[in-house]
Amino acid sequence: MSRKLERIRDVAIEGNPALALTELETILAADPGDVEALRLKGNILEMRALNRAQYTADKLLRSRDYVAARACYESILAIDKDNTLALIDMGDHFRNLGALEQALGYYEQAIDRLSKGRCSWSRREEMVEAFGQAIELYRQLGKESDVVRLMTQRRRLVHRMRSRRNRDLSRRSSAERGRH
Repeated sequence: MSRKLERIRDVAIEGNPALALTELETILAADPGDVEALRLKGNILEMRALNRAQYTADKLLRSRDYVAARACYESILAIDKDNTLALIDMGDHFRNLGALEQALGYYEQAIDRLSKGRCSWSRREEMVEAFGQAIELYRQLGKESDVVRLMTQRRRLVHRMRSRRNRDLSRRSSAERGRH
């Protein structure tokens, strides 16, 4: 995330989401396909809606901010169907509405993309969130076989990520020794 977007995020977190959204609209007017700005806009809209609705699904369904947040995530997925952050956001979005099966569908898509792609250690937080949310929902639904499946899949992915990171560190270390 760019420094400008980090600053806008901080403005929203500090209690001024309206100003943050105004600044994001300026960025998006210049580049409607700015995926990071769209995601931040969706996150801020969703945060504002959740604060107002006090997490009741009925109020969320009537919230323009909540609907607009979903539109931001859908726009990102129209640009990049493999955007795991937007898939996770959609999962969170539907989980907050109580639509657990829909939420699981998005978390599973994110997990699928993370598992099939070149998943590096830098994407660890995405992996932790996607797997964690899905495992929690499967537990709530009493689907223990899915919990076990995802825990096994997560363990394998973490092992793969650690192996890749260790290989990369080893190569860098060898290259540095070769220069000296």
